[in-house]
Amino acid sequence: MTRQFFRLMMGVAVALVAVGCNSNKYTIVGSLEVPDEKYRYDSVSLTLGDQRSVVAVVDNAFELSGEVTKPTYTTLFCSLVDAKTGVLVDDVPIFVVVEPGQITIKCDDEMSVELGGTPQNEAMMALVDECLAWEEDIESEWEDIKVILSDYILANKDKQAALFGFAIGRSFLNSEEMVALADQCSEEIKADENIATLLRLRVGQPFADFEIETAEGSIKLSDYVGKGNLVLVDFWASWCMPCRASIPTVKAVYDEFKDKGLVVVGVPTSDYPEDTREAVEEDGIEFPQMIGIERQAIGAKTYGVTGIPHMVLFAPDGTILARGLNGDNLREAILEYIK
Repeated sequence: MTRQFFRLMMGVAVALVAVGCNSNKYTIVGSLEVPDEKYRYDSVSLTLGDQRSVVAVVDNAFELSGEVTKPTYTTLFCSLVDAKTGVLVDDVPIFVVVEPGQITIKCDDEMSVELGGTPQNEAMMALVDECLAWEEDIESEWEDIKVILSDYILANKDKQAALFGFAIGRSFLNSEEMVALADQCSEEIKADENIATLLRLRVGQPFADFEIETAEGSIKLSDYVGKGNLVLVDFWASWCMPCRASIPTVKAVYDEFKDKGLVVVGVPTSDYPEDTREAVEEDGIEFPQMIGIERQAIGAKTYGVTGIPHMVLFAPDGTILARGLNGDNLREAILEYIK
């Protein structure tokens, strides 16, 4: 894990300065320095409910304002384009709780951040600081980050800021731990789309089907799951280095248990079909892939997957047996159920 991980989780630094709590008005004032002179920021967009606001970035600065009826955890997207052609390079995300006050975003060319702000955003920033301190402490243990995240989520269990803890938690907490925390949160937090999906598709629940259009026709998860075999579904992408690093482990369990009834299925996520096929060939992957005709994340959205790789193990009848498996516990989980 690197320091950059937590910066990416925040997208870009979000700093908030409270300017009075008697109004529903928020103002976002930002300065974004480009990571390289060959790029420039073109615009910033923010979606709240069914309303989307877009403002131009001029001289690496922008200002966006509006009203919010209640604090809302959402994503601000900063469009990074090629300075010469104007072609979109990336939409840089900023995770933020939009609440009354002035929101100040400052990011230098190395993505260093400056923080301050309203209560929920200060809580988010404090969490990042704790995570960074854990990461930099050579004596830190894996359980320490779990405690940090759990304490944070429970301290904010009735606030939108809790959702940021869950977003980071997907990389450190297993599905059972995530569900246990979600069960203790307010109904408002449970109503969040990702949390609701997490609870609905927890271990012990029946699988949810999804369909992908491929070059050979449509294919469904139910073409594999619920057919009488133990099934491992791997959500991954060719551009995801941790995904590629986990492939040898997945291949190993497939080779070891395929003759005992294990079926392994790859679900490429936000990946271009040609890139997926190239990775499959390079890594010598023999188990089937649900490769769409275009870049898509239908399966990941269905299962509330926000970080990959993410592996889900299904019983022969389609019941979810385990989620969030990785190279350390994958074989042991399969051995528990394989006959």
